[in-house]
Amino acid sequence: MDKMFEKLFGDFTVENFIRWLKDLLYFYRYPYRTIERISTQNPSYIFSQFLFYFIFSNSFYFLANKSDNELQSNLNLALDGILGQFSILLLFIISSKIVTKKFNLKKSIIFLALVLFSFTPVEIIVYSNYIRYENYVLLYLASIILFAVTLFVIFFWSFSIERNKKKAVFMLLVNLFLLNSAQFLLYNVKIDPYSQPTTFINSDPIYEDYKNVIKYIYSKENIPTTYLYQVGKPLDSLTPMDQRKLQVSVGTIDGIDSMTSADYESSEKYKQDISLNIRNLEAIDSAIVFRRNRKILTQWRMHFQAIDNIIKEHSTNDYFKKNKHTFEHILPGAYVSKQVYSHLIVEVINFEDYHSKIIKHHSNCKDIADLATNIINIPATLVDNFFIDYDKKESPLHYKFDELTDDDYKKYNTR
Repeated sequence: MDKMFEKLFGDFTVENFIRWLKDLLYFYRYPYRTIERISTQNPSYIFSQFLFYFIFSNSFYFLANKSDNELQSNLNLALDGILGQFSILLLFIISSKIVTKKFNLKKSIIFLALVLFSFTPVEIIVYSNYIRYENYVLLYLASIILFAVTLFVIFFWSFSIERNKKKAVFMLLVNLFLLNSAQFLLYNVKIDPYSQPTTFINSDPIYEDYKNVIKYIYSKENIPTTYLYQVGKPLDSLTPMDQRKLQVSVGTIDGIDSMTSADYESSEKYKQDISLNIRNLEAIDSAIVFRRNRKILTQWRMHFQAIDNIIKEHSTNDYFKKNKHTFEHILPGAYVSKQVYSHLIVEVINFEDYHSKIIKHHSNCKDIADLATNIINIPATLVDNFFIDYDKKESPLHYKFDELTDDDYKKYNTR
């Protein structure tokens, strides 16, 4: 047991820790020299060096993640980071074998491991601070780092393990060809084209958290502007018990197209939506994680409560009797009151601004992170688009939604 421990951790000294950390820094300035030197060490020393990198790098997962399932979550993320390199490694060694007649497996593994273990701590620090401070500037920075590292891996791999520049360029071109071929084939023949892999770095939890707020809000673009009162009996005989005799329709203006609607059916739906919004927002309040989203949820709830109070106030017999003389008498027994709620309009404008900005930041960060892959896969994309355009010209457009086999679906979706 002691011999096994000595073999695994015998090189774990302070001097080696410092030397190994320097290797991570020197790697990006002198990649070929660093890999060449590490690859000449004995296997047990190399194993100890990269075991240290694994522990050092993935310790940042534990520091960044404060959830209850901390250990399991972080170990899964750490393993995902390593397992995700195998497909790239396979293409690297095939490209190397084609050009140099050697697999260069050890050097390729060292290259990918150095990138992974040097990139991870920086990215985790930036990303975890994005979560902590809820600032999209930090997610932009994390996306830029991911973009740069992805390009470095693909375009500098061959120059990091091969001294001959011509061979290195040829290895790069072969690898790009294999990558694009794999991308094209996987896109066109894979069984589930809608799979969406997620990673610790690329996810946007603030955006996902906000979606849970906005998806429960209905008629959010509408503001009440008009009240149509229809009286079914003489005003003097109206009593609080005759509330139903006074029919009040609420007309709203739609912020999307500035259209105004005041019919009874639309009015009742709007009232129901307002009440439903208040209940939904109260129900999900405790489930919203981020401070900025909890704040916007509270503001939305107060906004709808204010509208609900206004509608209820304007729908009473007492209010009608007291203010009837200010209303426009359009038909016998029919009166119209027009109101302008500037503060409600300003609130909706602010809500829309928050909504559009969070979508913009989310999309921009995703585009930056995906840009490197899109650059690498330009040939595959061009070929794929050619085949898509060809299919559009040759095939008629038709579609049909087949029924699901689920019993509940059949129960509620049959005529």
